[in-house]
Amino acid sequence: MVGGAVPGSDYAVPRFCIRCGTELDPTTVHGEPAWQCPACGYRHFRRPTVGVAVVVVEAGLVLLVQRGYGAKAGLWCIPCGHVGWDEDVRDAAIREIREETGLDVELDGVVAVHSNFWRIERQTVGVWFGGRRVGGELRPGDDAVDARFFSLNNLPELAFPTDELVLAQL
Repeated sequence: MVGGAVPGSDYAVPRFCIRCGTELDPTTVHGEPAWQCPACGYRHFRRPTVGVAVVVVEAGLVLLVQRGYGAKAGLWCIPCGHVGWDEDVRDAAIREIREETGLDVELDGVVAVHSNFWRIERQTVGVWFGGRRVGGELRPGDDAVDARFFSLNNLPELAFPTDELVLAQL
C-alpha cells in the first residue's frame, strides 16, 4: 500500500517523500515495514512514540485519573501523556501530571519501562516515574474527568495492561 490507511487501523501510511515530494514505495528493512523514495532514497519508518506517567502513592493510596475521551474513555489510568518534540522525558512527566491532576510533583526516579501494544496501530514506549506531591491542588484537567487516590487492593477498571503491571509491582 502506497498511501491511505493501514487495513484495520487508523494509521495513515505516508504517501509522499518529506524530502522531495516523490511518491513512496512500500518496502521492508530488516523485517520492519518502511516506505522508500525512489528518487532520493529517503526511508520513512513507522516507530512507536514515547509516553510518560507518574506514580504518586500517598498513605498507601495510588493516584489515578479517569480518561475523558478516546478508546479508553471512562476507564482509569496512572496520569500519563506523550513527550513533546524537544521536551525532556522528565519535564514531560511533570507537565502531564500537572495538566491532568493539578498537582506539582518532584520525580523520584524510574519505576518501570514497558512497550504498549494494546493499540497495535499506535504503539508507544512508556516510562513510569515515581513522584512526590510538592504542591498544587488535586483536580481533574486536560483529558482527565476525575482524579483521585485509590487503595491498591480496590482499584477501578484500568485502561491499560501496562498500568496493571506497574501497579502489581507496588
